[in-house]
Amino acid sequence: MKKFVPFCLFVFSWFVFSLSAVDYDLSQIKVTASAPQHVFACQELQKHLVLAGAPEKAPAKGQLEIIIGRPGSATPLKEGESRYLFQQNQLFIWGDDNETFKRQGTLSGVYAFLENKLKVKWLFPGDEGIVIAPVGKISFKEGETFSFIPPLKWGAVRGYHGESAFQSYVHAPGALRKSEADEKKFAEDVRTFLRRQRQGRVNRPRYGHAFIQWPDRYWKKHSEYFGMDEKGKRTLPANKTRAKLCLSNPAVIDQIIAEWVQNGKPETINICPNDGTPGFCRCPGCMKLDARKEGEDFYAHLTDRYLNFWNRFLKKAKELRPDVVAVTYVYSYYRHPPRREKIQYPDNLLCGLVPRLGEDSKELFEAWQKAGMKNSFLRPNDLCYRSQIMRFMEKRIYDKFQSTRRAFKLHGADYDAGAWVPALDLESYTAVRMIAFPEESFEKIVADYCSGFGAAAGAVRKFYDTMRPCGERMYNEWYNKNLQKILDDSQVKTSAADFYLKALEKALKELQQFPESSLSEAEKKRFRRLKLTAEHSLLVSLFMQEGELKVKGRKNRLEEAAKTLWDFRHGSGKALPICWGRAFSMEELRFWELTSLYHKEVLKDGLDVDDPEAGWVNNFDNGLMQGWRKRNGFAKLSGQSVETLPLKQETYVISKHGIPVTPGAAYTLSFEAKAPRGAAFRLRVRQDAPKDLCTLRIVSKNGKWQKSSGTFTVPAGCRSITIYCCAGKTATGGLIDNIVLKRVKK
Repeated sequence: MKKFVPFCLFVFSWFVFSLSAVDYDLSQIKVTASAPQHVFACQELQKHLVLAGAPEKAPAKGQLEIIIGRPGSATPLKEGESRYLFQQNQLFIWGDDNETFKRQGTLSGVYAFLENKLKVKWLFPGDEGIVIAPVGKISFKEGETFSFIPPLKWGAVRGYHGESAFQSYVHAPGALRKSEADEKKFAEDVRTFLRRQRQGRVNRPRYGHAFIQWPDRYWKKHSEYFGMDEKGKRTLPANKTRAKLCLSNPAVIDQIIAEWVQNGKPETINICPNDGTPGFCRCPGCMKLDARKEGEDFYAHLTDRYLNFWNRFLKKAKELRPDVVAVTYVYSYYRHPPRREKIQYPDNLLCGLVPRLGEDSKELFEAWQKAGMKNSFLRPNDLCYRSQIMRFMEKRIYDKFQSTRRAFKLHGADYDAGAWVPALDLESYTAVRMIAFPEESFEKIVADYCSGFGAAAGAVRKFYDTMRPCGERMYNEWYNKNLQKILDDSQVKTSAADFYLKALEKALKELQQFPESSLSEAEKKRFRRLKLTAEHSLLVSLFMQEGELKVKGRKNRLEEAAKTLWDFRHGSGKALPICWGRAFSMEELRFWELTSLYHKEVLKDGLDVDDPEAGWVNNFDNGLMQGWRKRNGFAKLSGQSVETLPLKQETYVISKHGIPVTPGAAYTLSFEAKAPRGAAFRLRVRQDAPKDLCTLRIVSKNGKWQKSSGTFTVPAGCRSITIYCCAGKTATGGLIDNIVLKRVKK
């Protein structure tokens, strides 16, 4: 009995020790990486420890050693899993890593540790978005462990491409143009932010436009594989990657099957249609597959032809591999629920749903459920928005995601995104959090976001709660009037409503009245970012509103609104992480081109846009299209130091619409061109009615610059004209420049 008592005391002591927490001072933590591929994970961990109060230089030997790598006794990991384990003064962090599938389990384990133990939050890309409070100690229990398994096979908001942003800077004033290195740095900040939010993929199937290579492979020998136009001719669109297939042709399915077999009959096969409007087949066979209502537009409903095609494909593919899964998009004109067809093989069809932000997702999903859909992934364009006007659509984005989860087995989520503008801060944060943690409530996501503003959390929460109904109402008006015609919000070109402007102005004043003295320096920076974003949104809204009035010929103060917005962007607004090239060029450019300020400071032509007698000029020296519309695949600007328009395809047309002129006045028009010998160019002027007023022509003789000019009189009642520039196949490699319209002085 005497021997039993000490043993009981030992067991009891061990039990108490295992339940009690062990504290470690942050200054006594050493971080090591067990393999070279974990260097970035090690750097991220060390960076956040320093922000939490650890010294810049870690001790050579710490009381606590954090090892980025697995312990020797670890059990096998599940796909994408992350873990950490504390034992005997060591913390191991490891995970399922696979570069082929972009799995970064170890890195996700580091971020899980930072969230759980240091309460770190990441509100937006960049260091200012890191929310972390200084702490003196960190505690663990012996044997403490944690595991995170991604809830979806793949889930992410897409990153930002700095290179394309840099190319857009030709549209911005010189003082706002960032360097290419700065844009690439911001792009990397976005990618890091997404990693911190545990975005990624465990095992994503291939999907996306599946037939972009088909024109090069099969057009010459099998033009019958491709769509027929309304004139009965098989054609390819100017952009061949947009080519559509003849879905009623059995040989098309046979060819897809043959390629699949040649590739080893993998479990999943991508059959997503190519993107874009042109080329949908109008042959009698395909037209019979439609379930179109009498008098309905051709593009109103193409779902049944595609569902019929997917069913026929799967019937053949299943004979070769019963568990095959065909992956396709439910998008564009084939996104509406079918009227006749049903999904015949629901276990073998994985549908990428691309619902519009403004529509009733619940109704859409329920209709597809009735059609037999079981498996889906969400591929919305909700964040494809490049305007600087705050939308306050975070609740709608959250609700759509949850509706999808309730309706189908959700395999993944893939959110296309625009330029990561600050106007979408809370929307983007909502998207990344619900992808990684689908069970989190909207209330918790918003509360976590607002907590990053410290004592101002209540004011920030009130700002969003106040503006969200206004944003919803305004978006509904946008959607009902304009957005039903487009597939994503990158094409939104509309101003804010009066009720929105009044509400935003009032809400902004309340934000600005909050005393910053109660905030830490980091909280002040985040709070100022929000206030600047709201002020910018207000100024852009006013500018767009005045631009709309200008276009309608009504009394306006566009020049004044432009100057106010211009000064803000060159002043305090310059601190916002915005690609100013995109800000000026996307939704706003059509209005900036109506201002003398933009013509003087960016276009450098010095024209008074309110004076029709001043004429009009395009010399392309700044690399801008300046309102020209590209048609039939007309090439983009060359990117040279002195910009012209390079011609690289068979048929080239660009057009400039709505050029103001004075009825009864005479004008001269001229342009310059050069190209290989024999190449022909035409410049054609038309009034509002389809009647040519002037046609100029240049036929290249020696490959040098040549000029052509002519004079015409504007008919009575004509107040605007359109100029078309055309070039034929022989003009490949040619250039045009210096298109000038001037009024003839009497």
